[in-house]
Amino acid sequence: MDTDRIDRIIDKHQGDASSLIQVLLEIQSEHHWLPKEALERVSERLGVPFTQVLHVATFYKAFSLVPKGRHEIHVCVGTACHVRGARPRHGARPDRNQAWRNGPGSEIQPGDR
Repeated sequence: MDTDRIDRIIDKHQGDASSLIQVLLEIQSEHHWLPKEALERVSERLGVPFTQVLHVATFYKAFSLVPKGRHEIHVCVGTACHVRGARPRHGARPDRNQAWRNGPGSEIQPGDR
């Protein structure tokens, strides 16, 4: 973990605790996930309790606390996609108990249907 790079991101936001989400987004854009060491450093440098940093990182779906694979596949199965004319892709995704494995973090997590 490159703490110097994390410190530069935090310094870019003047170490302001109200920039927590933006700081986490920038760290994740570089690492593709939020390692625990990065969250601890953000907590320390912004003066925000670690539990609050972790709460924000787990609340928003945009953040990942596990390494992601090189490529992400997002499949919309919601009503909004259906209404917009998306065609069903029967058999295009595994059932909820099957996992695709191409590397760390590429497993389908519970609730990712």
